[in-house]
Amino acid sequence: LSIVLFKFVMKKISLKNFFSEDLNMRSIEMKKLKTALTEDCYFLLIDHGINPSVIDSAYDQSKLFHSLNEDDPIKQATHYRHAKSGRGWSPCGEEPAYSEGTKATCSAFDMCHEIDDIDEEFKNYGPNLWPPEMPIFKKAIYNYFLEFTNIEKKLASIIEETLGIKK
Repeated sequence: LSIVLFKFVMKKISLKNFFSEDLNMRSIEMKKLKTALTEDCYFLLIDHGINPSVIDSAYDQSKLFHSLNEDDPIKQATHYRHAKSGRGWSPCGEEPAYSEGTKATCSAFDMCHEIDDIDEEFKNYGPNLWPPEMPIFKKAIYNYFLEFTNIEKKLASIIEETLGIKK
């Protein structure tokens, strides 16, 4: 019996370095990102500027919500079957696995930007279905979503530039 150990090294990409006035630092970071995207196929984004309290609060509230029993009225009130827009909680086994012939083994809470009405053109775009009596959950999860949406936009532009993709 032989055991082979692989050293796993996660490439760290600094978002802050992309906005540095030091063009050499920016160039180095772009080269690291290109390698991470084309050879490694993964990386860890660091120096993104999101306050750790935003992340911690969202994770704490998510744990609290997902630890409720599936038949809890608060959880049941957020079941996606009550939403016309596909928002809300999906129990374990009901979330799409996106792989033919498989089922997801997790529950999920789907949400998007806050809007008041169903978008008639895009029927699956409508109001979020927040758990009643959990205003801290709503605030923490939505703040997390907004913070990472801003990072997503910045990172998408950087990836486009790094790979020479037309915006």
